[in-house]
Amino acid sequence: MDLTAEEYPHLIADYFDLLRRGVSDQDYGKPVPNWRLPGPLAERPTSCVEFNRRYVSAVLVRLGLPYIAGYQPAWNYPRNLVDAVRTYLEREPAFFSVLDQATDAEPGALPKLANWERVFEAPPEDRYRPLEPGEPWRFRRGQKVDYVRRDATNRRLGKLGEEFAVELER
Repeated sequence: MDLTAEEYPHLIADYFDLLRRGVSDQDYGKPVPNWRLPGPLAERPTSCVEFNRRYVSAVLVRLGLPYIAGYQPAWNYPRNLVDAVRTYLEREPAFFSVLDQATDAEPGALPKLANWERVFEAPPEDRYRPLEPGEPWRFRRGQKVDYVRRDATNRRLGKLGEEFAVELER
């Protein structure tokens, strides 16, 4: 059961709240109880809201943005949802700084592991790719990025990764 166009802003705001918590390593408690949902979504069945979050994930993949892994993209989303997500992102440019802060997080030192077997895990599943070519950068206007700081952070992170690999092989 699809949501109405009036319910999209509530769904999108709730989805981005969950995504912010996820990239900030906060627990967001999935599935979210209906009584916590904003506005008219509280009256919808939980399964309906949960599935519509998968639509938002698909739109974010199409726009080249991260999504909540627990909501795998559903590609048959309503086309007007793309405009609703873009409108939200234009109104909330702070979301991109949250993403920048999450990607700029850097470890202070190499992790100390007693059990090195925990380092190895199964390879990730295939990533979803947008069905249509998009230009997600078009609506991201006026952002200031400190490329020198980002480059220094990436170099430091790379050095720590190399040290970690050498320590792992020993």
